[in-house]
Amino acid sequence: MCPGKEKLPWPRSRNHTPSRSSRPSRRRYHRTKHAGAAEEEEFQITEEIRRVLRENARLVVEVDDLSDDDDLFRLGMTSHASVSVMLALEDAFGVEFPEQMLRKQTFESIASIQQAITELLATTSGD
Repeated sequence: MCPGKEKLPWPRSRNHTPSRSSRPSRRRYHRTKHAGAAEEEEFQITEEIRRVLRENARLVVEVDDLSDDDDLFRLGMTSHASVSVMLALEDAFGVEFPEQMLRKQTFESIASIQQAITELLATTSGD
């Protein structure tokens, strides 16, 4: 190990992206079931997505100024940043994006990410 470099809590793969199974879980989102839960859950999902984008997307505008349909790639998110966003979303929601969802269109807007997360949460909870 090089001096001044800290050791990562997971092994590095060849492309320096930690594998999904070796990353420590930092799940932040927790589902709730009560009256009005659907609207609240949708709001919480969107807010968590915005938090992840703030920390990982490297956009040229403030995330709080975005509409849910703004194109994130036109606003500066690179393909490399989209991988960071995907990994952070997996950690935040406790899901794993299947290969068929690993497309640019899945991550091009807050609305498209929210739709994908909602689908993944429905399949993981058995709804």
